[in-house]
Amino acid sequence: MARPWLSEVLRDLADAAAEIAVSHPALFGASHAIPRFVSPLAEGADQLGATVALELGYRLHAILPLPPEDYRTDFDSAGLAGFDALLRRADSIVQLTAQSGRAESYALAGCATVENSDVLIALWDGEPARGVGGTAEVVAHALSNNVPVVHLTIPSDVPGCILWNGYEGCGDPANGDGAPSRPIDRVSLRDLVFAIFDRPGTNRDGAD
Repeated sequence: MARPWLSEVLRDLADAAAEIAVSHPALFGASHAIPRFVSPLAEGADQLGATVALELGYRLHAILPLPPEDYRTDFDSAGLAGFDALLRRADSIVQLTAQSGRAESYALAGCATVENSDVLIALWDGEPARGVGGTAEVVAHALSNNVPVVHLTIPSDVPGCILWNGYEGCGDPANGDGAPSRPIDRVSLRDLVFAIFDRPGTNRDGAD
């Protein structure tokens, strides 16, 4: 099950962000110490991530690929109930302009999620994308834009790894192949957050 690993990762990222906020009070006000979770709230991994993040005190920032009423037609009954419940709890909601097709709209939402995050958490089987906007494409977009990826493998009893070209400056920026990796543990996640904080141009509104 990915949920225990996901809870540990989100907790460790939030703890590291809070540590930075305490050590740099001139840069972070009290409200900025609250981490933010960015998600399109799609069925499955997106909704699981948002649910766990809210349980841990994160703010939820929803990025919707389509107008809500149109987007809702893509969910089954359980997914729809989850979507509606999470949307009501979202701290902020962005509705993207619909693209030429649904797949393109989903792809845009994936890119927007990456571009509004300091870390991408991917619950992913490691397989290539099976369509436009799939997890593999989002991961590649993150790595090519120097956004670290916490890859939680599914289905698996092991947590996966942290992927980031910023570790060693190697790898293929076009698709993320060969990106340097680190184990997923508390020390590695803390080091990652501190490295991101020290990176020029980092968004310092909170841990995403």
